[in-house]
Amino acid sequence: MDTKYRSKHVQYFMSLILVALLTLSGCEVEQQEDAMKEALSTDLSDEHIDAIKPGMVLSDAEFIQEHGHFTVHPDNDDVPPDAPNENYQLYWNKQILLWVDKETKEILSISPLEDNNRSATSKGITIGTPIDEVFASYGEDYYTYTDREQDIYEIGYVDHDQNLNMSFYHLHDKVVHIHFSYAFDQHN
Repeated sequence: MDTKYRSKHVQYFMSLILVALLTLSGCEVEQQEDAMKEALSTDLSDEHIDAIKPGMVLSDAEFIQEHGHFTVHPDNDDVPPDAPNENYQLYWNKQILLWVDKETKEILSISPLEDNNRSATSKGITIGTPIDEVFASYGEDYYTYTDREQDIYEIGYVDHDQNLNMSFYHLHDKVVHIHFSYAFDQHN
């Protein structure tokens, strides 16, 4: 009887510890948008990835002449046309992925594809660059976002005046993904 009581007591105690650990780990993960809002502003007005920046228009003759044609990405077929908040389409040129407003064709976001280590930011950062070079190039006014469940480790720079965000995902001290976009929803 005494061992049975002790076993239930240990189970109860272990359950409390598990709940406490889960609660603490949930508190650890900062919401990305909150972190972005709290970050000090960094001037990103001259920033681009391969001379492409948010606000350019995919269908402009000048854009096409300079960057060539981008085609609709195959993943667009997976998104139902009437899905809520799906006001963009994905386009690509096998090197770069663009998020483009369906109606205006305005570029909302730019990312080099994972195996593309040639496309660079205006400061020369590419996929594979050591994360320390990002800090040296862009400075110390960055936000961090971590999602341990999905192995996402991100640092980002926000230009509050221009509403731009340049984020670098990293693993093992190397950049594994770059994302340049509007920082906050354009419709707010």
